[in-house]
Amino acid sequence: MRECYEQLAATYKYVLVAGLCIGAALALALAVEVPNLTAISLLSVTLNYDGWTIPWYHWILNIAYRTPIRHIYSLKEKHPYGLKNAALRAKVEKSMRTQGDSEIGNASLSMQYIYEAKMLARYVTRNLAAVEADCLIMHVIDDDISSTANAEIVYSKIGASQRRKIFLDDCYHIITMDNERDLVARETQYFLKRRLRGVEVQRIHCRLLGRHILKTRLMIDK
Repeated sequence: MRECYEQLAATYKYVLVAGLCIGAALALALAVEVPNLTAISLLSVTLNYDGWTIPWYHWILNIAYRTPIRHIYSLKEKHPYGLKNAALRAKVEKSMRTQGDSEIGNASLSMQYIYEAKMLARYVTRNLAAVEADCLIMHVIDDDISSTANAEIVYSKIGASQRRKIFLDDCYHIITMDNERDLVARETQYFLKRRLRGVEVQRIHCRLLGRHILKTRLMIDK
Protein backbone atom coordinates (compact mmCIF):
# COMPACT_ATOMS: atom_id res chain seq x y z
CA MET A 1 0.00 0.00 0.00
CA ARG A 2 2.74 2.46 0.97
CA GLU A 3 4.75 1.48 -2.11
CA CYS A 4 1.71 2.00 -4.35
CA TYR A 5 1.13 5.44 -2.83
CA GLU A 6 4.75 6.46 -3.37
CA GLN A 7 4.53 5.45 -7.03
CA LEU A 8 1.43 7.60 -7.51
CA ALA A 9 2.91 10.50 -5.54
CA ALA A 10 5.94 10.46 -7.84
CA THR A 11 3.65 10.83 -10.86
CA TYR A 12 0.78 13.02 -9.64
CA LYS A 13 0.86 16.25 -7.67
CA TYR A 14 -2.14 15.28 -5.56
CA VAL A 15 -3.12 11.79 -4.37
CA LEU A 16 -6.49 11.22 -2.71
CA VAL A 17 -7.39 7.81 -1.32
CA ALA A 18 -10.86 6.31 -0.89
CA GLY A 19 -11.70 3.00 0.74
CA LEU A 20 -14.80 0.89 1.32
CA CYS A 21 -15.32 -1.25 4.43
CA ILE A 22 -11.95 -2.55 5.64
CA GLY A 23 -10.46 -0.66 2.70
CA ALA A 24 -11.42 2.52 4.57
CA ALA A 25 -9.39 1.27 7.54
CA LEU A 26 -6.53 0.65 5.13
CA ALA A 27 -6.83 4.24 3.87
CA LEU A 28 -6.66 5.44 7.48
CA ALA A 29 -3.55 3.33 8.07
CA LEU A 30 -1.90 4.97 5.07
CA ALA A 31 -2.87 8.41 6.39
CA VAL A 32 -1.19 7.54 9.70
CA GLU A 33 2.06 6.71 7.89
CA VAL A 34 1.89 9.54 5.33
CA PRO A 35 1.24 12.86 7.10
CA ASN A 36 1.16 14.82 3.83
CA LEU A 37 -1.55 12.68 2.21
CA THR A 38 -3.91 15.14 0.51
CA ALA A 39 -7.28 13.68 1.55
CA ILE A 40 -9.14 10.46 2.28
CA SER A 41 -12.73 9.35 1.69
CA LEU A 42 -13.98 6.68 4.09
CA LEU A 43 -16.99 4.70 2.88
CA SER A 44 -18.68 2.39 5.39
CA VAL A 45 -15.52 2.42 7.50
CA THR A 46 -15.24 -0.76 9.54
CA LEU A 47 -13.24 -0.87 12.75
CA ASN A 48 -15.71 -3.14 14.52
CA TYR A 49 -18.01 -5.75 13.02
CA ASP A 50 -21.10 -4.67 14.96
CA GLY A 51 -23.86 -4.32 12.36
CA TRP A 52 -27.32 -5.85 12.79
CA THR A 53 -26.47 -9.04 10.86
CA ILE A 54 -23.49 -9.84 13.08
CA PRO A 55 -24.53 -12.60 15.56
CA TRP A 56 -24.35 -11.90 19.29
CA TYR A 57 -21.84 -14.74 19.75
CA HIS A 58 -19.38 -13.10 17.35
CA TRP A 59 -17.15 -12.21 20.30
CA ILE A 60 -16.38 -15.91 20.75
CA LEU A 61 -14.55 -15.83 17.43
CA ASN A 62 -12.05 -13.43 19.00
CA ILE A 63 -10.70 -16.47 20.84
CA ALA A 64 -10.68 -18.67 17.75
CA TYR A 65 -8.81 -15.99 15.78
CA ARG A 66 -5.81 -16.59 18.03
CA THR A 67 -5.70 -20.33 17.38
CA PRO A 68 -4.73 -22.41 14.31
CA ILE A 69 -8.45 -22.67 13.52
CA ARG A 70 -8.21 -19.34 11.71
CA HIS A 71 -6.15 -21.03 8.97
CA ILE A 72 -8.83 -23.58 8.07
CA TYR A 73 -12.21 -22.00 8.84
CA SER A 74 -14.18 -19.55 6.68
CA LEU A 75 -17.30 -17.48 7.29
CA LYS A 76 -19.93 -17.43 4.57
CA GLU A 77 -21.42 -14.19 3.30
CA LYS A 78 -25.15 -14.12 3.96
CA HIS A 79 -28.35 -12.23 3.28
CA PRO A 80 -28.63 -9.28 2.66
CA TYR A 81 -25.02 -9.21 1.36
CA GLY A 82 -24.63 -5.53 2.20
CA LEU A 83 -27.31 -4.56 -0.33
CA LYS A 84 -30.77 -3.12 0.28
CA ASN A 85 -31.64 -3.11 -3.43
CA ALA A 86 -33.56 -6.36 -3.96
CA ALA A 87 -32.63 -6.76 -7.63
CA LEU A 88 -28.92 -6.28 -7.02
CA ARG A 89 -29.06 -8.54 -3.98
CA ALA A 90 -30.70 -11.35 -5.96
CA LYS A 91 -28.03 -11.05 -8.66
CA VAL A 92 -25.21 -11.19 -6.10
CA GLU A 93 -26.81 -14.09 -4.25
CA LYS A 94 -27.15 -16.12 -7.46
CA SER A 95 -23.57 -15.39 -8.48
CA MET A 96 -22.24 -16.46 -5.09
CA ARG A 97 -24.29 -19.64 -5.16
CA THR A 98 -23.27 -20.67 -8.69
CA GLN A 99 -19.79 -19.22 -9.08
CA GLY A 100 -18.47 -18.79 -5.53
CA ASP A 101 -18.02 -15.05 -5.88
CA SER A 102 -19.75 -11.91 -7.14
CA GLU A 103 -19.30 -8.19 -7.75
CA ILE A 104 -18.93 -7.62 -4.01
CA GLY A 105 -16.36 -10.33 -3.43
CA ASN A 106 -16.08 -14.01 -2.53
CA ALA A 107 -18.92 -16.08 -1.13
CA SER A 108 -16.93 -16.64 2.05
CA LEU A 109 -14.19 -14.92 4.01
CA SER A 110 -11.39 -16.84 5.63
CA MET A 111 -10.98 -16.42 9.36
CA GLN A 112 -7.37 -15.47 8.65
CA TYR A 113 -8.61 -12.53 6.56
CA ILE A 114 -10.95 -11.37 9.31
CA TYR A 115 -8.19 -11.75 11.90
CA GLU A 116 -5.86 -9.55 9.86
CA ALA A 117 -8.66 -7.03 9.34
CA LYS A 118 -9.19 -6.86 13.09
CA MET A 119 -5.48 -6.32 13.69
CA LEU A 120 -5.49 -3.51 11.12
CA ALA A 121 -8.54 -1.93 12.75
CA ARG A 122 -6.87 -2.11 16.17
CA TYR A 123 -3.76 -0.36 14.84
CA VAL A 124 -5.85 2.34 13.17
CA THR A 125 -7.99 2.95 16.26
CA ARG A 126 -4.90 3.48 18.40
CA ASN A 127 -3.47 6.00 15.94
CA LEU A 128 -6.49 8.01 14.76
CA ALA A 129 -5.12 11.23 16.26
CA ALA A 130 -2.19 11.01 13.83
CA VAL A 131 -4.51 11.27 10.80
CA GLU A 132 -4.21 14.83 9.49
CA ALA A 133 -5.47 14.38 5.93
CA ASP A 134 -8.79 16.06 5.12
CA CYS A 135 -11.47 13.45 5.59
CA LEU A 136 -14.90 12.59 4.18
CA ILE A 137 -16.86 9.96 6.11
CA MET A 138 -19.98 8.39 4.58
CA HIS A 139 -21.88 5.72 6.49
CA VAL A 140 -25.26 4.03 6.52
CA ILE A 141 -27.62 4.55 9.46
CA ASP A 142 -28.86 0.97 9.12
CA ASP A 143 -25.55 -0.66 8.19
CA ASP A 144 -25.75 -4.46 8.34
CA ILE A 145 -22.00 -4.96 8.85
CA SER A 146 -20.66 -2.00 10.85
CA SER A 147 -22.79 0.39 12.90
CA THR A 148 -22.58 4.18 12.80
CA ALA A 149 -20.41 3.98 15.92
CA ASN A 150 -17.50 3.25 13.57
CA ALA A 151 -18.00 6.54 11.75
CA GLU A 152 -18.49 8.43 15.01
CA ILE A 153 -15.25 7.07 16.48
CA VAL A 154 -13.26 8.13 13.44
CA TYR A 155 -14.92 11.54 13.21
CA SER A 156 -14.33 12.35 16.87
CA LYS A 157 -10.75 11.09 17.15
CA ILE A 158 -8.94 11.91 13.91
CA GLY A 159 -6.56 14.85 13.92
CA ALA A 160 -7.82 16.31 10.63
CA SER A 161 -8.88 19.96 10.76
CA GLN A 162 -11.19 19.52 7.76
CA ARG A 163 -13.70 16.68 8.06
CA ARG A 164 -17.19 16.01 6.77
CA LYS A 165 -19.63 13.33 7.92
CA ILE A 166 -22.65 12.12 5.92
CA PHE A 167 -25.17 9.49 6.99
CA LEU A 168 -27.26 7.63 4.38
CA ASP A 169 -30.67 6.05 4.98
CA ASP A 170 -31.64 4.08 1.86
CA CYS A 171 -28.92 1.49 1.48
CA TYR A 172 -26.84 -1.04 3.37
CA HIS A 173 -23.11 -1.57 3.71
CA ILE A 174 -22.00 -1.61 0.04
CA ILE A 175 -22.85 2.04 -0.61
CA THR A 176 -20.91 2.14 -3.89
CA MET A 177 -23.41 -0.30 -5.44
CA ASP A 178 -26.65 0.16 -3.53
CA ASN A 179 -29.59 2.55 -3.87
CA GLU A 180 -27.66 5.71 -3.02
CA ARG A 181 -24.57 5.01 -5.14
CA ASP A 182 -25.16 8.15 -7.25
CA LEU A 183 -25.30 10.30 -4.13
CA VAL A 184 -22.10 8.68 -2.88
CA ALA A 185 -20.39 9.49 -6.19
CA ARG A 186 -21.63 13.10 -6.18
CA GLU A 187 -20.61 13.78 -2.60
CA THR A 188 -17.20 12.23 -3.16
CA GLN A 189 -16.65 14.37 -6.26
CA TYR A 190 -17.86 17.46 -4.38
CA PHE A 191 -15.44 16.70 -1.55
CA LEU A 192 -12.51 16.31 -3.94
CA LYS A 193 -13.35 19.49 -5.82
CA ARG A 194 -13.61 21.52 -2.62
CA ARG A 195 -10.31 20.11 -1.42
CA LEU A 196 -8.62 21.19 -4.64
CA ARG A 197 -10.49 24.45 -5.19
CA GLY A 198 -8.21 27.29 -6.18
CA VAL A 199 -5.43 25.10 -7.55
CA GLU A 200 -4.51 24.45 -11.16
CA VAL A 201 -6.29 21.70 -13.07
CA GLN A 202 -4.75 18.38 -12.12
CA ARG A 203 -5.23 14.80 -13.16
CA ILE A 204 -6.04 12.89 -10.00
CA HIS A 205 -5.63 9.16 -9.69
CA CYS A 206 -8.07 7.76 -7.14
CA ARG A 207 -8.24 4.17 -6.03
CA LEU A 208 -11.17 2.81 -4.12
CA LEU A 209 -10.01 0.11 -1.75
CA GLY A 210 -12.06 -2.61 -0.13
CA ARG A 211 -14.18 -5.47 -1.35
CA HIS A 212 -14.98 -3.35 -4.37
CA ILE A 213 -12.04 -2.01 -6.41
CA LEU A 214 -12.46 1.00 -8.63
CA LYS A 215 -9.61 2.60 -10.55
CA THR A 216 -10.44 5.87 -12.20
CA ARG A 217 -8.93 9.18 -13.16
CA LEU A 218 -10.89 12.34 -12.56
CA MET A 219 -10.24 15.73 -14.13
CA ILE A 220 -10.80 18.25 -11.38
CA ASP A 221 -11.70 21.82 -12.44
CA LYS A 222 -10.85 24.95 -10.57
